[in-house]
Amino acid sequence: MRRGLLNWSKEELPESVFDGRVARLQGAMVDAGLGAVLVYTNFPRPAAVSYLTHFVPYWNQCLLVVLPEGAPELIVSLSKRVAGWIMETSHVGEVICT
Repeated sequence: MRRGLLNWSKEELPESVFDGRVARLQGAMVDAGLGAVLVYTNFPRPAAVSYLTHFVPYWNQCLLVVLPEGAPELIVSLSKRVAGWIMETSHVGEVICT
């Protein structure tokens, strides 16, 4: 379990950085004919999802769903009480708690 403050300074790392990363992935998806990309993350391996969204799981596992258009959606194995925090500290369109 991660401990300490997990926060996002949008001055240091603006939303446009994540928009660009997701747009490049979506462009590659279109070129490859992919309808979706699923990116798995968990406590010991947060890098791929964090790179695209700034989300770092402090516990459990999650799945990022990236479609050719629109903002990524994050499916999390966390309670709904953390959905607001995830939206504040991550650049995703929706958080789905399971």
